[in-house]
Amino acid sequence: MNDNAVLNDVLVVTIRKHIWASPPSLVFPHRLYEKRIGKNSQNRPSVYLLTARAFLYALRHKPKAILFGSAHKTVPRFIELKQRGFLKETKLITVNQMCFDDAGAEFIDKIMVYSRGEIALHKTKQAVKYEFMPIPVDGQYEPFELARLHPPKRGDYIFCGGVTGRDFRSLIEAVRGLDVRLKLVAFSFDALGYRGTLPENCDFYNGMPEENYVDLMANAMFVAVPLKDGRDAHGHTTVAQALVLGKAVLTTKGTSVDDYVTDGCEGLMALAGDVAGYREAILRFQKEPGLLDACEQNARLKAKELTYEVSAERLVNICRQVLAS
Repeated sequence: MNDNAVLNDVLVVTIRKHIWASPPSLVFPHRLYEKRIGKNSQNRPSVYLLTARAFLYALRHKPKAILFGSAHKTVPRFIELKQRGFLKETKLITVNQMCFDDAGAEFIDKIMVYSRGEIALHKTKQAVKYEFMPIPVDGQYEPFELARLHPPKRGDYIFCGGVTGRDFRSLIEAVRGLDVRLKLVAFSFDALGYRGTLPENCDFYNGMPEENYVDLMANAMFVAVPLKDGRDAHGHTTVAQALVLGKAVLTTKGTSVDDYVTDGCEGLMALAGDVAGYREAILRFQKEPGLLDACEQNARLKAKELTYEVSAERLVNICRQVLAS
């Protein structure tokens, strides 16, 4: 029997993007993709249409499990159906879903998250349902195609981009007066959370096309992802992109990216809000070229865990485990 024959009993419900728009996801033979109504993905009409299609499919074909990919707003609707006594025999699996609490998790059989630290945020009874899997690199490319189309070079500036959970202020203060440029990319200046005039060695970019964003990252000396304290998921996508591009990473200890960067291995880490710690790390990268070489090599090794192929195989194994339990 084909090892993946068990996937005939699994329905994937998702948006067609990232890993779910890539060839490795085709290992799942039964997929329902969101059909947009209006301009915005996962708006209310689109969510209810996808929920209805998935529910009718489940009633007709009786899949043993439903795997929810990026269609996160659909999951609460299926929790409601479970609460009302529907689909009693159908197991539910979610990937990187933040749209339900521990009470809702009671109706989910397996919850995949992109950080082990997130698991500790949940009550013991439900925490056993959570399992870590590294994030597959988001974007319009296969992960290693990203590095091929944007060949990385070691420039003379630090790249820092993103919005959610970022501590731009500490990084900005850390580079003040140093002989290095910091290039910041965010959706607005207000998103930096910085009051006053930026230091002379800081350049701010008010958003940019993805092609330019990746180019700027690929040609940096290293990538900085300063995060606010806490285990809530943020920063994964930028860190993963940096690793795939073979860039050393400066980021924050004790946050949601500890699974991706080890201090002194793929990069350097400072405590949340520690301006002096970030400054010391920046100076080390500047003064120790051998450190950058080692971190870049380790980043490329770590990136092998973040491909769509590896992620799809992890999801296949999870489905097997859930169906066998």
